[in-house]
Amino acid sequence: MSEPVKVPADVLAGLEAVRESGRVNMFDAPGVQEVANQLGHHALVVWMEDQMIRRTHSIRYGRPSDYSRGLWNGFEAEEGSEHA
Repeated sequence: MSEPVKVPADVLAGLEAVRESGRVNMFDAPGVQEVANQLGHHALVVWMEDQMIRRTHSIRYGRPSDYSRGLWNGFEAEEGSEHA
């Protein structure tokens, strides 16, 4: 089994809040950003922007973004990362 993707605690909190809201399919990355913004999870919005840039590279070089990998392998807070 693959390892969960490590993300900052505030990003993880945003991911969980969006998922628990049930307002968007988590595979709809732009929709996840929109709901995160509506819920006030701005760290997730910024992190997702970075993931969109990485997604372009992943398509070109065949390596999935951390967001894509996390959808399949799960997410966990980085060591020393605290939820604000």
